Amino acid sequence: MGDIINITNFNKYCGRYSSEKGNSPEEETGWSIYGSLIEKFPILALRNRNHDDDNWPLTWKNNRNLPIAIDLVLSSLKAWQAFRPESAAQVSKRLSKHLPRILLQFQHKMKNMDIYKASDINKLNDKQYRKLIKIISETVCKISAFKSSKTPMLGSKVMHHFFPELFPVWDTAWIKNKALKKETFNLDYISSDFEDPVEREYGSYFEIMLNDLCETSKKEIKNIKGTYIRHSGIPKNIIDWHFYDLSPIIFEFCLLGRGV
Repeated sequence: MGDIINITNFNKYCGRYSSEKGNSPEEETGWSIYGSLIEKFPILALRNRNHDDDNWPLTWKNNRNLPIAIDLVLSSLKAWQAFRPESAAQVSKRLSKHLPRILLQFQHKMKNMDIYKASDINKLNDKQYRKLIKIISETVCKISAFKSSKTPMLGSKVMHHFFPELFPVWDTAWIKNKALKKETFNLDYISSDFEDPVEREYGSYFEIMLNDLCETSKKEIKNIKGTYIRHSGIPKNIIDWHFYDLSPIIFEFCLLGRGV
C-alpha cells in the first residue's frame, strides 16, 4: 500500500467516518469530489467525440472542438482566479493562440511512447522514463510561463483539464504549503537535476505520484475509485465514458487527506 494513495487518506479528505470537529479537507479547500468530475465533462466530451479505441484519451484534433474546449478551460480557470494578479483577458488571449500547438505536440509525444495514463509510465525503461519526466515538466513549465509568477500552477491546471489521466494539479496554497510539507522529495528523482525551478518543482511532485502509484495495489486503487464515484453521486458509466483513468485525481485527494 502506498503512503499517500490509500482509502484511509481518501476518507480523511472527504470526512467519511470522521469524529473530528470542524471542516473536512474537502470543505476546507473547496475542491469538491463532485466538482472535480462535473466541471470537466464538457471539455472531455469534446475530446471524446474524436474517440477511437486505439488512441483514447489522446484524441484531440486540430478541428473546431479544440478551440471550444480551450475557451471552456480558460473560462473555468478565470473563475478560479488562476490568472491573478495579471489580466485574465491578456493571459487568455496569449494562451488561446499557443495552446493548440502545445497540446497537439504533447499528445503526439505520448502516442509515440505508448503512454495513455499515469500508471503506464512505470513500465518504461530508464531512458524512456527520464525522457517522459522531462516532457511532462517542460510542458507544464511552458504554459506556466504565460504568467510572470514562477510556479507550476497554471500549466498543471491547464494540462489537467485536457489530460486528467496524466496530470495532477499543483497548487501553491494547498499542495506546496500544506500537503507536501509531510512528504520527502527523493534526491534521486530525475527532476532534481532540472535547471528550471518550475520544471524541477512539478517534476518532483509528479515523481512522488508515480512512486506511490507503483506501491499501491490495483485492488486498493479500485476500492478508492469505487468510493470516489459513490461519494460524487454521479453514475459510474458517465464517469467512465469521460475519464480513461482517475489515478492523478485520486492521488491529489489522498495527498490532501494525509497532509491538510
